[in-house]
Amino acid sequence: MEKTFSQLELIQEELARLKNTSILDRAIYLLTQTKYVKLSVKMSDENILRATCICEDITESGKLENPLELTELIELLFEDFLRVVREEEKYETLYNRLEARETPHRNTLFVNHSLLEEFPCYDDATSEIAVTLMRKNALKGELILCDLAKINPSHQFALESIIEIILTDFIREYYDAKGERGKIIKNILRRLLIS
Repeated sequence: MEKTFSQLELIQEELARLKNTSILDRAIYLLTQTKYVKLSVKMSDENILRATCICEDITESGKLENPLELTELIELLFEDFLRVVREEEKYETLYNRLEARETPHRNTLFVNHSLLEEFPCYDDATSEIAVTLMRKNALKGELILCDLAKINPSHQFALESIIEIILTDFIREYYDAKGERGKIIKNILRRLLIS
């Protein structure tokens, strides 16, 4: 059995598509492929609440016509993750950073690869949230996890756990920003205008 790196199994889907070389198969693929994919990510209810409040802060500060949805924030954060991995971070460093976070419903924050402190969690309840990502970005995420398997073939990371880590770290960064939240909000608003 092949290892999968998300509930979407995009790598397997793409590899199967490459094996189907008939014109009819390619045409069917082009007609049925979607630009976006959905997956479920399990998070603590407290982090969902905090992230929702951050989305409201951004909406109010930017006087946005349509409220910023949690899935939009996650997509922006995931795009940043992909950019950092592509441009700056070595896979060994990324693996070590993720390995340090490998606990369910992470409540710690790492900045510049250093543990800052435990994030207080008032409730252990969890829920699943529906996350929408661009298909090409989700595939890139799976490929990164596939590459991390070369460092440790038995790693248990999945796209869903990466999203949980990214969002948890962002929440902590936002709430620890003490007077700097405006910069974070402006950065998100700038990114929303670009996309």
